Amino acid sequence: MWAKYKQKSGFTIVELLIVIVVIGILAAITIVAYNGINNRALTVTLKSDLVNASDLMELASVGSGNYPTSFPSGMKASKNVVLSLSETTTGYCVNAELSTNSSIRWRHESTGGGLQEGLCSGAVIPGSELGSAPNLITNTDFATGWNLNFQVGAGRSLSTRPGVSGDPYPSRPVLVLNNTSTATTAWAVLQGTEINRAAIITGKTYIKTFYVRKTGTGYDGGMTAFGVLDGNGTNYSLGFGAWNAASTSWQKITASAVASQTPPASNVVYQSLSTTDFTKIGWTLEFQGFEIREQI
Repeated sequence: MWAKYKQKSGFTIVELLIVIVVIGILAAITIVAYNGINNRALTVTLKSDLVNASDLMELASVGSGNYPTSFPSGMKASKNVVLSLSETTTGYCVNAELSTNSSIRWRHESTGGGLQEGLCSGAVIPGSELGSAPNLITNTDFATGWNLNFQVGAGRSLSTRPGVSGDPYPSRPVLVLNNTSTATTAWAVLQGTEINRAAIITGKTYIKTFYVRKTGTGYDGGMTAFGVLDGNGTNYSLGFGAWNAASTSWQKITASAVASQTPPASNVVYQSLSTTDFTKIGWTLEFQGFEIREQI
């Protein structure tokens, strides 16, 4: 008699792969859904903080009729929310954004509009921030204190343009470096002089960030994550970061550095640029969002 064998059942490799792919898709959908729900919940918290800040600003003005340039002592930012005040000609304007998702930004204006999406148009008042260490670069609207340092400067200019939709900060100015010269230059440096130098303490770590993009054609070089040093490129307080290639899309450059000293008056924001392509014309570099913040 022939022995009877029962065939064993199981998954084939193809079936296992299909199961793995399905699990991966479901996990991705779950993560996206969770992030969406989490961001909506944080946005509700952010708006609540804006309303609370507005109420406290109004209370602080009772009697004098003047609004303070920093938040009243009772104001606290919720977790993952960063609050700040912006310069205005009348009234006040409060910014709020998520530290975990900088694309979620709202404001509250006293002069009309109340809660609105996007940040205030004015520069952030130095030292007004809650929920993060303050930005130690005290002029981010580029009105004063920013210049170019070139060996050969003719045909190289610095200007500003209004921010537009698609910029990192649509309501704030953009710093524009334009090159119309074919002359060779041995160095090219963007400098900013307005820094809260006393707040940079020896041995502490600071996070340096900015946004940059190139327009036009011809500039194929890069730039460093800026340092804080003197105009001759020596006497460092905060060292440079790595070189980064320029892109036609806005990119955020971030680097950390340990302060070797509290900067003397001669130290400036020192942004080195690649000189290789300065003999070409037809390109510009655009900058926004320069920041130095203590790592906490």
